Amino acid sequence: MMEHFDSYSYVDLTSDKEDYDEGTPLIRVSPGRASVWKAALNIINFIEGVGFLALPFAVAKGGIAAIAAFLFMPVIYWFTALVLVDCLYYTDGPRGKTRIRSSWREIGQDMWPRFGGIVVTAVQCFDLTIIATSYLIVCGSLMATAFPSLPLTETLWTCIAAIVVLPTTFLKSLSQIAWLSVIGVVALASTALMILWYAASHSSEWDVKALLFWDTEGFLISLGTIMFSYGSAPIVPSVEESMADKSKFGRALAFAYIVAVVFKLPFSIFGFLSFSFMTDEIVINNLPNNVPKIIVSVVFVLSCLVSFALPLHAVFQYIEGSSFYLSLQSKVRLPRFVYFSSIRLILVSLTLLAAVFVPHFGYLTSFFGNLSLPLFNCILPCIAHLILRGKDLNMRQIALDYAMIVFGLIVAIYGTYISSKALYEVLVHK
Repeated sequence: MMEHFDSYSYVDLTSDKEDYDEGTPLIRVSPGRASVWKAALNIINFIEGVGFLALPFAVAKGGIAAIAAFLFMPVIYWFTALVLVDCLYYTDGPRGKTRIRSSWREIGQDMWPRFGGIVVTAVQCFDLTIIATSYLIVCGSLMATAFPSLPLTETLWTCIAAIVVLPTTFLKSLSQIAWLSVIGVVALASTALMILWYAASHSSEWDVKALLFWDTEGFLISLGTIMFSYGSAPIVPSVEESMADKSKFGRALAFAYIVAVVFKLPFSIFGFLSFSFMTDEIVINNLPNNVPKIIVSVVFVLSCLVSFALPLHAVFQYIEGSSFYLSLQSKVRLPRFVYFSSIRLILVSLTLLAAVFVPHFGYLTSFFGNLSLPLFNCILPCIAHLILRGKDLNMRQIALDYAMIVFGLIVAIYGTYISSKALYEVLVHK
């Protein structure tokens, strides 16, 4: 499977173009200097996000099939990420593979010149907005369960969180808040340790046979959440570009997914065995309401608060660089700060409304995972591969691309239907 992706040397025309020598075959131009380990850590940092809080809930819904999904989805994502990377290049005879694209937007533009780039960017902005919404849901749920004696409902806690994060969206540079991401690492580690400690101390109460059930609809709900927790497609082009030896990207990605499986699978199984079918959509809420739980909840909420602006930063950049926005500025003469602040206020308000009306973290990640993740991690990379690199593919590679497209379509259509139905039911009966 790897030979098509790793059998060439690389020339990069997306940056450092002055280093491209017409007379020198098989040269390698590397704008980045990241090692395999650093690239793997960047991927791990991206996929180990807030979605892991819902993974024990995914096991409670999907049973043995969900456990299998923890193993086979990384393999699928690994393959389609290599397919996506291959779309950044074209084969230039004896010169090897030449890098002519650097982003999803450029891939979309080359696939469908008129609207492809706009559609891809719009879908990415939707994805990032949903991620920001999930942060507010987590804040409201954790604070309401950590401090039940306070006269504040989950909705009020969510509104407070939105007010707190609003100023962070006015920061123009991510470097101004990036150092605070260490809080996210602490939150993930402390949560995992708390769940594992609780599980170990209650292991005598485990019913391992409870894992051995099959529920087709429940599996599709859990599959969306699992895909949400493994998705890496948005950062694949930038991580690959950052590497000094781009031919080793597959190794870095494989290592990152192995680490993710080793972390996520025991956490998810032990969490489910500890709380069985009462496992909450946010597993921290299942813990006894004591001081350690309060500390973990507060740390995780802090992590969400300081991370909220990160996914929206790219959305702001896209809006402020769009032709519609620039045209509006030229037609309606208002101070630039009015536009700047209005966009941030509107987007934060939209995420708040979504968080208040859909306060179900597990079902939301499932719906979003089934709706969007198959598109970005299976369907689009393989369609792009067939369109942009089709003349260089053999029959086995073409067959694999079509298999991934069919798989993605089945999951996206049927999974979205099932998860949306489940989400509607919990909203109606809440």
